[in-house]
Amino acid sequence: MNRFSISLILFALLCIAQTAFAQHTITDLAGRWESTDGNVGSIEFLDGGKVQGNINGLQVPPTSYTIDFGRSPIWFNVIVTPTNTVYGLIEFMDDDTVKYQLFLSGHFSYDFTTSDADPIIILKRKK
Repeated sequence: MNRFSISLILFALLCIAQTAFAQHTITDLAGRWESTDGNVGSIEFLDGGKVQGNINGLQVPPTSYTIDFGRSPIWFNVIVTPTNTVYGLIEFMDDDTVKYQLFLSGHFSYDFTTSDADPIIILKRKK
């Protein structure tokens, strides 16, 4: 193999690696997501850094949030009041499906956990 062939192969591998490890952004979450797994709920990422949701029929008004796409799973925190934050996690299963868990019980976990108090919800993008 000559130098050109080796360089071409290395370039191709680099491009594949960047695509494989591409990080999601807020643009990927924009819009409305609805549960598909029997849990009643939805979440909608609005313009202006706001999110609103519906959990078991309880409509949550638009509120601020923080999100850290640099973590896996993604850390998602809903700012209810200046002194009250609800912590959560999001993980993309594919471009139109996410796994979502809010820790309403107050017991935050760095990974998804099986809990009756804080169920994991599968959400599909509403098109």
